[in-house]
Amino acid sequence: MSLKQKLIDLSFKRDQDGRTIAYLYGRTGYVVPDAATEARLRDLKWRLVVAQMLPGIVGMLVGLVTPGLAYGWAIALWCALLLLATLVDLCLRAAARKATRGLATAAPMEMADAFQRIRAAFPRLWRGYMWYCLASAPIIFLGSVAYLAMGTCIMGHVLAVGGIVLSACMLAGGACGLRGWPHARTR
Repeated sequence: MSLKQKLIDLSFKRDQDGRTIAYLYGRTGYVVPDAATEARLRDLKWRLVVAQMLPGIVGMLVGLVTPGLAYGWAIALWCALLLLATLVDLCLRAAARKATRGLATAAPMEMADAFQRIRAAFPRLWRGYMWYCLASAPIIFLGSVAYLAMGTCIMGHVLAVGGIVLSACMLAGGACGLRGWPHARTR
């Protein structure tokens, strides 16, 4: 199975009644009435996946080349990036809503179920990312503390505090992810 197919399959599942449920954007699920609609929604899901990745990839490259390091960026650039991310999100939500207009809604996907589906679809990638989180959390923590102690830029200090919080979340997430969390809830 190709990477494209795996990424798309994460958003489609069967419920207890055998119906196909599509989760295009967010937790809300929609009952897919027929094969033609499913094919159309799968095509849209792939476009949404690519549309979510492109701004991050292009933005990182432009950000590294043009304005320099993140802690030295002007507040106007931070606001512009936040506005751009918000606009991309609103456009993707609008595309998903337009495609699912008229479809019956289904139960929302639980966060634990979403993580289990990712772990099942990409087991080696999941383990590798959990080990990455465990290994890089102390480095981020130490770098953030060092910047707080010696840095001079206000935005750098804000990012350093965020780095400390991020490192704690990465450490906890990596440890829990390697232990097999999240477990499915039984109802």
